[in-house]
Amino acid sequence: MENSKEVATRQTVCTRHIFYLLSLFIFVLILDIITKHLILTDFELGESVQILGDTVRLTYILNPGGAFGLSIGSNVVYLVVSLIVIAVVIYTMWRSRPLSHSKIIDFSLAAVVGGAVGNLIDRLRFGAVVDFLDVDIPDIDF
Repeated sequence: MENSKEVATRQTVCTRHIFYLLSLFIFVLILDIITKHLILTDFELGESVQILGDTVRLTYILNPGGAFGLSIGSNVVYLVVSLIVIAVVIYTMWRSRPLSHSKIIDFSLAAVVGGAVGNLIDRLRFGAVVDFLDVDIPDIDF
C-alpha cells in the first residue's frame, strides 16, 4: 500500500507534467497564430518567396482540403476529423505516465495538438487552412 507521501509526490509530478504539456501546446498554438497572421498581412494570396532556392519557399495559399491538399469531403468532415485527432492525442497525453516520456515525445504531441487547433481555428474563420510552408523535394533519377 502506498503512503500519503508517495501519493502526494506522484500527484505533484503529474500536475507538473500536465502544466508542462499545456505550456508547450499554448506555445505552439501562439506560434501558429502569429506566423499565419504575418503571412496574411504581408503576402498576397499565391505570393511566394524563395528561402532555399526552389526547394523551400514561403507561399501563401488557402487549403480547403486535408493534409497535402488531399480532398476527402466537405469542411465538416475536416472539422470532425480535427476534433477526433485532438481528442485522441490529448487522451494519450493525459493517460501517459509523466516519467515514461521523453521531452521530444512531449513536444511532438503538443505540436500536433497546437497545429490541429490552429488549423481548426482557420477552418472556422476562413473555411480553409492558411498554409505557407512550401517544400519541394526534387525527383531523383537513378
